[in-house]
Amino acid sequence: RHYRPGMDWKQAMAVNPSRMELAVAVALQDRHIRFRTQTPMVLTTADIEIHRNGRPLFVFIDGPVHEGRKDRDEETRTLLAKRGLDILELSYGSYSKRARDRIVAEILKERPANPY
Repeated sequence: RHYRPGMDWKQAMAVNPSRMELAVAVALQDRHIRFRTQTPMVLTTADIEIHRNGRPLFVFIDGPVHEGRKDRDEETRTLLAKRGLDILELSYGSYSKRARDRIVAEILKERPANPY
């Protein structure tokens, strides 16, 4: 789903996102950044999709629930990258505002300034 400024971020969430994914979405919304959440892709779903220089950047935010499936996640994302997709993988140990801010900062580093 597309997020557009003025839209409630809850409207853009399509599945059951983690607390961190919700917090990152709110932080991006507060910065008036256009993004998609829970973007369906072949084999998987990206947590956040942001466009930069006309190309989508697919962001995967992995918390503790991903511990038991790191190999599968890595294999899937490697396949997506080999297909020419831009992938950003970010992880955190447990939810905190500090971890959220770090993740948002990493996302913002990967995209140009807001066009508004």
